[in-house]
Amino acid sequence: MARPLPRLQGGSVTVSVLGIRHHGPGSARAVREELRRLEPDAVLVEGPPEADALLGLAPEMEPPVALLAHARARAVFWPFAVFSPEWQAILYGAAARIPVRFIDLPAAATLAAPDTDAHAGPHSDPLGELAAAAGYDDPERWWEDVVEHRGDTPFQVIAEAMAAVREGYAPADREARREAHMRRCLRAAIKEGFRRIAVVCGAWHVPALTGPLPPATADNALLRGLPKVKTELTWVPWTYGRLASWSGYGAGITSPGWYHHLFTAPDRPVERWLTAAAAVLREEGLAVSSAHVIEAIRLAEGLAALRGRPLAGLGEVTDAVRAVLCDGDELLVSLVQRRMVVGDRLGAVSERTPMVPLQRDLAEQRRKVKLKAEAVDRELDLDLRRPLDLARSHLLHRLRMLGVEWGRLGETRGKGTFREVWRLAWHPEFDLTLIESAALGTTVESAATRRARDLASDAGAGAPGRVRPAPAGTRGVMPSPGPPSPGAPSPGAAVPAGAAVSLAGLTGLVELCLLADLRDALPDVLAALSAKAALDTDLTHLMAALPAMARAHRYGDVRGTSAAGLEAVAESMLDRICAGLPAAVAGLDDESAAALVVHVDAVHAAAALLADSAVASTPRGPAEPVPAPAPRTIGEGPAATSPMADSPSAEPGATPAGSPSAEPGPTPAGSPSAGSEVPAGPGASVSGEDCGATPSGGGSSAGAGSEVPAGPGASVSGEDCGATPSGGGASAGAGSTAPVGSGTSTHDEVSRGKASPRERWLATLGAVCDHAEPHGLIEGRLTRLLLDAGKLDARDASDRMSRAMSHGHPPARSAAWVEGFLAGGALMLVHDPRLLALVDGWLSGLTGDQFTEVLPLLRRTFAAFEAPERRAIGQRVRAAGSGTASRPHEVDDDRAAEAVRTVQTILGVAHG
Repeated sequence: MARPLPRLQGGSVTVSVLGIRHHGPGSARAVREELRRLEPDAVLVEGPPEADALLGLAPEMEPPVALLAHARARAVFWPFAVFSPEWQAILYGAAARIPVRFIDLPAAATLAAPDTDAHAGPHSDPLGELAAAAGYDDPERWWEDVVEHRGDTPFQVIAEAMAAVREGYAPADREARREAHMRRCLRAAIKEGFRRIAVVCGAWHVPALTGPLPPATADNALLRGLPKVKTELTWVPWTYGRLASWSGYGAGITSPGWYHHLFTAPDRPVERWLTAAAAVLREEGLAVSSAHVIEAIRLAEGLAALRGRPLAGLGEVTDAVRAVLCDGDELLVSLVQRRMVVGDRLGAVSERTPMVPLQRDLAEQRRKVKLKAEAVDRELDLDLRRPLDLARSHLLHRLRMLGVEWGRLGETRGKGTFREVWRLAWHPEFDLTLIESAALGTTVESAATRRARDLASDAGAGAPGRVRPAPAGTRGVMPSPGPPSPGAPSPGAAVPAGAAVSLAGLTGLVELCLLADLRDALPDVLAALSAKAALDTDLTHLMAALPAMARAHRYGDVRGTSAAGLEAVAESMLDRICAGLPAAVAGLDDESAAALVVHVDAVHAAAALLADSAVASTPRGPAEPVPAPAPRTIGEGPAATSPMADSPSAEPGATPAGSPSAEPGPTPAGSPSAGSEVPAGPGASVSGEDCGATPSGGGSSAGAGSEVPAGPGASVSGEDCGATPSGGGASAGAGSTAPVGSGTSTHDEVSRGKASPRERWLATLGAVCDHAEPHGLIEGRLTRLLLDAGKLDARDASDRMSRAMSHGHPPARSAAWVEGFLAGGALMLVHDPRLLALVDGWLSGLTGDQFTEVLPLLRRTFAAFEAPERRAIGQRVRAAGSGTASRPHEVDDDRAAEAVRTVQTILGVAHG
């Protein structure tokens, strides 16, 4: 559409306004052809005028790309695809060497406007109104039939249709200012002397730029006092996945891959599309033949004819793919949807694009470690023993410190600590995160180090706000509370900005510093961790923090990274956990007990990681002082003898069977003196010149005025201890120890710090089981952990289960005990007939009401078992009921000898 304007400077001016649909392939093709026909001497395009200087880079870039404008904590994106009409107009201007200018409202005004104003758009969907007028219920299908499938765009018809839709409509606020600024830029181009001007804008704005224009004074009045903010602009890569929604004033599309195909296919788009879909399915190992493709083409064309469409659209080809190529399998249809209809194409910007130093350093680092930024989600398996893979790991972890989640850690195959599995996928908003992090440093390493130090120095304060990653396919303003910060218990996880960094968050930050090889930041983070740990008295906080410390210590060994200082902090935390656990397990309800079991499992795994030779061989100092839990004297509650079935009762002054004796001797350095309160930590020892008499009831005293909580491996020595009164309690006299469960360490080992972290932890678990009377779920779980660790044998476990399921306990507690005990798997019931008989007998003895009460717990317990385990349990119960118990298989010694020799050869063991 063209209209003549009054003569200016002695000549006529022709302005052609081409109304388009954003990201419409038919419009893009029509704009390209119309510009070639008009041969304008200037092209005006809808977009931010501040980006005019960046338009010269367009021929060097590979779309999809986006213009990024950012200021303070907000950002705006203007995405462009190869099938965007604006992009084709920009490329035409660059090829024809004519000026191309943006004429929309400046980005500085957009970013300075309130959120509601920035997102303001037309009062309704104009395409929806036109589609409804034409009898269509789907605007997308109407646009495809009227425009995309025609091969050209009737600009004059579109202008008339939009004029009809806008009849009686008066734009207000931001929309009025946008159109006023477009007219101002058009007048400026005419004033500069351009005679053939082409304007490419959204079809909705065509009536505002044609016909009699309002006076310039009216437009200037609308634009007077426009808010502004200092803004920077650049190009960033974009993806088709980000074009899949409507936001701001830019139209999003649900099928960018389909539109890309319509724009780039030279002919026969339906046939080419279905052929490509068949190739995608063949890559997944599906048998899709040429006959399938031919039949799918016939079906798509038949559906289009039945539906009265000029050409098969996306709906028709999708139905054909579903019915013919995928046999109705929606999972395969979703694969085609993801790979083709949306697509995983990632654009690329020119090397001359303005970048902050941090972005350029990342580009250089990517080249060094040979990693390419791709939108597709792919797996990267790293062997940390190789220098290249170790450098890749450091880079990915440093980016996670900055909130750039380019890679996400997955599950490793096997138990080795020298491997990492990553899932890599680059998203456009990562460039924005890097720009916002530019103030932290000029390199990825220095910025990550600064970020870690900032978190450590102000653990209780939130980080400043930053721009949140853009929603998919947006052209809009996005405020954000701040960047995600590393520091959760898992490696590289994030602490929400604005929230206080917890103790577990700091331990996660220590771990991430080791993973990212941020040696300069580690001392500051460790100092902050030590200070916070000393003040935190919540046991669950300590239990949540310890696993990350244990992993961090291990990574220090595997990666060759110095982890100095981790050992002392980790062991101090473990000591405080052991001291507080007996008091923490008392009086818990079902929900609290379930939460504590999760922490216990995590600490159990952490104690095993800490039990290496480096930790075990280092002499330990006393645990740092903490507010002590409610003290419990040795022997308090049940008899202080071991509950093991094969352990004799403790006689006064005697050592229980299986427990090492404690010889009287001097008090180790650092031990509490007489009269002080001793926390129930593992290996706590008490010496005194006068232990005094043990009160009746089985309690044991340790020194005048002192109380000894029932910590694991706790021992009492003294030069003069009284006799044990009646009641069965064992006195902590010379040559005796207080039995607190199996697996306790010797007095010398514990007091001199020779017991490993794992031994101290297991001793704590034994003490809790024997004396603390915990919740049934906790007691069952601790019993299973002790059994798996070899601190109990099958007979001991059977005795404990028998007591737990006795009639003296409520059925609900017994069911909780069984749930905790079997949480590690049901193989114990499969291979131990005695345990299975106990559970079977207990269930058989329940009344109907009792069985109904415990049924939900039992169902939850057995539902967690694998199907083969449940099947094996059923077979054992059936065999036991019929009296045909399975007999063990007879072993053929000659055949077994061959297998033994083979295993010995593999292990390098000499044949016997």
